[in-house]
Amino acid sequence: MDQQHTAANYNLQLSNPQDITPRLKQGIESDKIERGEIIAQLKKAISGKENNEQIDWEELFITVTEGSSFEQALRPGAVMLQSMIDKPAFKEVLAYYSVHPDASFYVVDAGHIIASHNGREIRLTAKTKLDPDLNDDLVAIADIAATIDRVVFFDNRLGVAQWITFHEYELPEDVKRIKNLIKHLEFDYHPSPALGNYW
Repeated sequence: MDQQHTAANYNLQLSNPQDITPRLKQGIESDKIERGEIIAQLKKAISGKENNEQIDWEELFITVTEGSSFEQALRPGAVMLQSMIDKPAFKEVLAYYSVHPDASFYVVDAGHIIASHNGREIRLTAKTKLDPDLNDDLVAIADIAATIDRVVFFDNRLGVAQWITFHEYELPEDVKRIKNLIKHLEFDYHPSPALGNYW
C-alpha cells in the first residue's frame, strides 16, 4: 500500500469517528443494574444473621445484564463455548457420558468442562481433550475463564461471589464484612465523563 493511499485511508477514519458515548453509558447503566441485584441478594442472605455468621455463596445468583462489564468480558468465552457444544465431536462426548443435550455446560479456569443437569454434575474433560479441535477450544475458553474469575457459561445466571471477585472486591468472610461491602456498593459512584471535561 503506497503512502498516498495510507494517508487517504487515515484521513477517512478520522473524518468519521464513532460515537462511543452511548455504549459507555449503556455499560455504566448495566453495571448499576447488576450492582443493585447484588446488594439485594446480599441483604437477603444476611437477614436475621449475627455478625460472625457466614453465608453459603453457592446459593446466591443474579441475572447477567447485557452490556455490563462482566457480560462484555464473558461474551467471547460464552460464544466459543456455544460453538464448541454445537460441534458433532462434542455430541459424541455427550453420548459417551450419557449426558442429556439440555444440560447446562460451563468451563472452569483449571481447564475442565462440566455438564449440569437435574442437580447432577458430570466432568466431561477427559473425553473432550482426546479430540484436538475440542481441546483447542477448551484451552482457549479456560484462559478466558481465568480473566473473569474461574467460570465461563452461556446462561444468564451469575454467581454473586464471581461478580464480587470479578470487580476486584475481597469476598467477605462473615456477615459483618458483608455489611461493609453493602455500604461500599450503595455509595453512589459517578464515573468521569467519557472523553469529556473534568472541570
